[in-house]
Amino acid sequence: MATKLTSFESKSNITLSTRGGVWEYGFKTPGLNDIYDRTLTIPSSSEITILKYGIEQVGEVSNGKLLYIENLDNTNFIRIRLNLSLVGGAFPVIDFRLESGKFLFLPITQFSAGGFDSAFASWATITSIEAQADTEPVDIKIICMY
Repeated sequence: MATKLTSFESKSNITLSTRGGVWEYGFKTPGLNDIYDRTLTIPSSSEITILKYGIEQVGEVSNGKLLYIENLDNTNFIRIRLNLSLVGGAFPVIDFRLESGKFLFLPITQFSAGGFDSAFASWATITSIEAQADTEPVDIKIICMY
């Protein structure tokens, strides 16, 4: 019989634990100075920018290091799009389908950018993050640590 996981701590000092059936998370990562933490309503009619990497202003962070996005809806999925920096004359994107009640956690900000069946080209960094709901507006929780 499998042992039920009640807590976890990684080498990168990310902790998960459960209390009364509810999972809680914590971060003990050196070099994180601030947290961008918002709940946003994502429309289904158009794609909106939910976070920009750059100078610090409302909705913008400098050098984001950890990203957490949670779909707070009970029914609808959302599409999360990571727009990446210029690589080989193109601006690549990465799309995620985030189902209702699920979350996306990215402890990285660099990705290999290349075409299908191509060799490693170079590293690209996130420049902005966009979202669009499926059929109805959806609330999301977004946390970016930087």
